[in-house]
Formats: sequence, structure tokens, C-alpha cells
Amino acid sequence: SLEGNPTTGYNWELVEFDQAILRQVGEPEYKSDSMLIGSGGVITYTLEALEAGKTNVKLIYHRSWETDVPLLEVYELFVEVN
Repeated sequence: SLEGNPTTGYNWELVEFDQAILRQVGEPEYKSDSMLIGSGGVITYTLEALEAGKTNVKLIYHRSWETDVPLLEVYELFVEVN
């Protein structure tokens, strides 16, 4: 789960992980922190372990249509499935 605000066009995108070890379950879920229009919230990705192994997981926070600008944020973690 990561803080985000898709109402501004920015969204987290899962761009890297070993699909032999993990799979994404469903679509990411967004829950707003407020009833106010334009407020931020939390975006949750759900991953399921498929088999033992190690993989890096990388998500980027960006506007998908902006290809010539630096990424706003990058979130990476290492996952080991036993």
C-alpha cells in the first residue's frame, strides 16, 4: 500500500517482478483519505506467491502519458518466498 492521488493524474504502476514467483491479484485498489474532491489516499497492490524464489518488486509513480519527464517516485522492495 502506497500513498497516492490518482485524481491529479499520478498513479503507481507495477513495472518489475518475476512472474514465475509472484502474480498480481486483481487490479490495484484506491481508498481516498477524505470525501473532498481531489484528496489523496492509499493505493494497494495485492501480490500472491506462486513458488519459492527471490525477486525485486518495483513500482513507479508517474503520469502515464508524460514520457519525457523524470519519475516522481520509485518504490522498490526485495521479496523472498520460502
